[in-house]
Amino acid sequence: MKDQECSVEDHGLFDIIIDPNPFKAATDFSSYFNCLNDDGVLVLNTNTIITHKDPALGIGRLNVLGRVMDFLGEVGYESVHLYQDESSSNYFGARSFLVALKSAESRADWYSNEAEVNIRLHQRISRSESLEFDSPTMLKYQTPPKAVETVFCRDSNVEAMECGCRGFDPEVVNVPYSDLSVGKSTMGEYSGRGIFAKKDIPKGRAIGMEKSWLSYFIYPSAHSIIMELYHWADENEDDEEDYVEEVFESVSAVVGFSE
Repeated sequence: MKDQECSVEDHGLFDIIIDPNPFKAATDFSSYFNCLNDDGVLVLNTNTIITHKDPALGIGRLNVLGRVMDFLGEVGYESVHLYQDESSSNYFGARSFLVALKSAESRADWYSNEAEVNIRLHQRISRSESLEFDSPTMLKYQTPPKAVETVFCRDSNVEAMECGCRGFDPEVVNVPYSDLSVGKSTMGEYSGRGIFAKKDIPKGRAIGMEKSWLSYFIYPSAHSIIMELYHWADENEDDEEDYVEEVFESVSAVVGFSE
């Protein structure tokens, strides 16, 4: 399907649009945006391989590529990523490609772990056709090659923090995690939850560096189960059974910390 063939009648019709034809001029692909549903994904073939010697995006031979990425953001795509696959056996061949997510929430699916990807494949695979895609392939796409990151960071418009924070600064004094506590706020009944200091923390200190690599992340399939339990407990809140209240309080805590 070509860009100009996406008609008004097709608005919101597609989950994903893949354009295998290399773009040779900067365009905003606005009709593609309209034809995707709210969580739609657009994949574009850039027909190029990025190297460490290339200039910043938008300059020289990457001029069109940089302008297209800017256009995609201006049109309304909330997350745009540049990836590279050097395997000659894939659908595009050895080249880079753009992935534009219409909704930022779609990043949760894009960065799913191996188990999540296997579940999706099992649910959608056709028993009568072979599949040239697996979870290790998907995991490879989640991290851009070093050359792509290098070129991205050569852009003068990229914030220094976005490319400068790579690891820990040994000169910054760390406040250990033991000096912090996690729990409900004491400011009021509906003031929420948070992280609180057990003692005063001087300005400019790092916080919890020894555990900063840990993350609190709920994968889409687990989140759907949690929300089913949440709605079930909410609907049966008047039930006198103790386990209903325990489920509601437990799930409420999980949901509260994940927001």
